[in-house]
Amino acid sequence: MRNETPSLVWEAALPLFSRTLLKQWTLALTATMALMALLLGTLFAAQGDWKALPPMAVMIASIGGGLWLFGMLVMALLFRGRCMVHYTLSPQGLRCDTLDPMVKSSNRLAIALGAFLGRSALLGAGMISVSRESEGVRWSGAFQARFDARRHSILLRNGWRTLLWVQCTPENYAAVA
Repeated sequence: MRNETPSLVWEAALPLFSRTLLKQWTLALTATMALMALLLGTLFAAQGDWKALPPMAVMIASIGGGLWLFGMLVMALLFRGRCMVHYTLSPQGLRCDTLDPMVKSSNRLAIALGAFLGRSALLGAGMISVSRESEGVRWSGAFQARFDARRHSILLRNGWRTLLWVQCTPENYAAVA
């Protein structure tokens, strides 16, 4: 009979308005706006239409700011500022499963609308979201842990992105860390 360490299991509400998530959301939209400005700016500059650059930059900033604000409203009103998840910490690794029914319903609605409307971007976003409803890391993987004892959270990151955000409780943070 094998003598394995028992798994540590808990549920947590991921705060959607945390500094970490807000930073990632803002960086993603800023990178998108910068790429749009670079592509469109290059086209306008190649045509010698230099006067179009400032209004184009204002338009891109307005659209990006509007999308950022819309995202904040969706997180606040639709998801109530949190996402319920279930963690399982075992000798093999760490698994995170989304529990929040609103998140799951939204992911499936994105797939259905994307297929019905013929919008491949929406369909793809929904499919990616569904695939991330249950994810994990194995201890044999190549990643680093960033600990935040004050917020009882741990970020598991590879070389360029966050793989998993672990939100602990005040009671289990030390054991999980």
